[in-house]
Amino acid sequence: MIIASLETVQLQTHVLPKLGNFPNSEFHQLPLLLYQHVLSLSEVEDAGEFVEELFEKNGFQPQWRYGMYKRSHYHSNTHEILGIIRGEATLRFGGGEKDAVEVKVARGDVLVIPVGVGHQAVEMQGDFQMVGAYPESSPPWDMNYGETVEEFEQAASNIQKVALPKTDPVYGKKGPLLELWRSE
Repeated sequence: MIIASLETVQLQTHVLPKLGNFPNSEFHQLPLLLYQHVLSLSEVEDAGEFVEELFEKNGFQPQWRYGMYKRSHYHSNTHEILGIIRGEATLRFGGGEKDAVEVKVARGDVLVIPVGVGHQAVEMQGDFQMVGAYPESSPPWDMNYGETVEEFEQAASNIQKVALPKTDPVYGKKGPLLELWRSE
């Protein structure tokens, strides 16, 4: 089976408090979601194409294939979905080193990053690459670096306008995103 069943998916969740000028989950209390080993990509010919088609089928528009910036950043106007298609990495969430959460990700993992949550690569190996996707009808994503109070204040206004996704990027009309984000 290429996609792990809902019953067997390994899920990590992290609700990240405000850290400096990184809003994180401050305004919505939505957890970062890491679906570990959810996709068996060794069974597909083109992992990138498979992940792009899966996300698109489930209401998320793939927009790029790349690694992750080493500089901590966040988006204030959209949630972000990342499907790991090659290599492995240590990623940091929260913005900064102290009180941040570090996770190891590898091919076949999927991340759901709530709007406002800081993220960056700490270390990437094996020609690390992801598919980045955003909910349908999202505006073009913005880039924020947690540098100023003014940026934070504008981000706070933007974040509160972002709608919850209508579907889960892996499972569609069911799935952890819908269960965990709706009950928050």
